[in-house]
Amino acid sequence: MRGEIAFMIAVAACDRPSPLLICHNANCAGPVDSERDATLSALDSSLALREDGRPPFDGIELDLFWHGSAGDCRFGHAFADAAPVAFAASDRVASHLASSTDASWHGEPFQLFLDLKEFREHSPDPSQRTGHAGCALDVALAVGAAARTGGHTLQVVFSSKSPALLAAVRAEPRFVAAQDLALRLAGDLGIPRPLGAETRPLQDYGHALGLEVMAYNADFMTQGQYQALRALDLALAQWMNTTTIESLDAIERYRPTYVLASELPLVRSWLER
Repeated sequence: MRGEIAFMIAVAACDRPSPLLICHNANCAGPVDSERDATLSALDSSLALREDGRPPFDGIELDLFWHGSAGDCRFGHAFADAAPVAFAASDRVASHLASSTDASWHGEPFQLFLDLKEFREHSPDPSQRTGHAGCALDVALAVGAAARTGGHTLQVVFSSKSPALLAAVRAEPRFVAAQDLALRLAGDLGIPRPLGAETRPLQDYGHALGLEVMAYNADFMTQGQYQALRALDLALAQWMNTTTIESLDAIERYRPTYVLASELPLVRSWLER
């Protein structure tokens, strides 16, 4: 399979898309290992990536969940009592922006994806969603302050498979007040049942949310969904774990604004050749 991808890199360089490449689950230095998704060690390795003297990524995705019993927001891809607090992760991104002249591949703005996880086994009440949304804004504003210190601009995309969580983010007073940050909301079509437990059909995301972005998995996007998203004038965000010919073909076919990749150096190599 890797040989076939190398062949595509060599011969399919014409009319190459130019999406913003985001470090998926803060774990994109390779090799692919879902056990390291949204961990501080993987985030450190990912932020240290360099190609031609600059980071190969245009931004980082941080997964955030609300720890109801502790009453705080944590950094993690799955619920765990021992997960670090959210600022343990965002402080690393803030340090990267405050100290780096070249903070990303394409330059400004740096892209911060904050993916808000709502777990069925720990379903929050509305007040907990408010706390979760407030934490996400705290993270965005703290990273934004560090970006200004480093002379960078920042775009923040709040993503979730939960329309209720996205509504809580939009209702947060600072979402409107943060005029110096470019803040966007993104839904996620997820993976179809029975393979995915958190899938949301497009109609679950009402117009009142004001979504600007919709995420999809490279392996499960349909032509009908694509046409519907284009008709709604939504920017596309493709996420993928392993990099396959099919996932690269989806980038060429759908031309998303963002690509969230676990094998980021490989995808960057394909995009630039």
